[in-house]
Amino acid sequence: MNAVAVKGATVSTRALGWAACIALATAAACTGEDQPPEESMQGTMEATEAEAMAASSESSTVLLPVGSDPAISFSLSFDAGSQDDPPGKEGLAYLTGKMLDDASTENRPYESILEALYPIASSYAVRVDREVTALTGRTHRDNVDLFFELYSDAYLRPAFDPDDLQRIRNDAINYLENQLRFASDEDLGKAALYEFVFAGTPYAHPTVGMVEGL
Repeated sequence: MNAVAVKGATVSTRALGWAACIALATAAACTGEDQPPEESMQGTMEATEAEAMAASSESSTVLLPVGSDPAISFSLSFDAGSQDDPPGKEGLAYLTGKMLDDASTENRPYESILEALYPIASSYAVRVDREVTALTGRTHRDNVDLFFELYSDAYLRPAFDPDDLQRIRNDAINYLENQLRFASDEDLGKAALYEFVFAGTPYAHPTVGMVEGL
């Protein structure tokens, strides 16, 4: 079951009705709307209406209003993770996820995205687990229009630029070869435990993948 959760004081249930799950491999769409002002988000809503309606029957939405919280948090999750990596391509789910949150979109290069997020103190990120991938974002309600433009671009219009892919791949390999082995005893112990307990299953390898798979 796919799920969409929005936390904040100014997000309407109508916004959640538009939200849809996103498949990693097929880049299916999702979107939402901040209630006031309505006109400012109309272009985005119209652009993704068809995809959202197509997937809405397969997704669930949860609204968590917090009247005293000026921030709006978005969290989208779906049932895909490192357990779905094809044999010999361990790390595919991780690389795909990072190409959404740590790379360029069709409308902006990665550097421009960082420059736009910094002054509004906002961020979005992807967490790839073994069974679930979660797409999260957080911003102040005064900045929701700009943030949602960046947020929706990341998941609806990723550029999948080869330079970004190479950078992310190199970072993942460096994590496995150096940081995991020599700088993080706790994570190394967890990785060894998973490999022992789930040997011979898709759960055995780290969510980042394997060096040979990357």
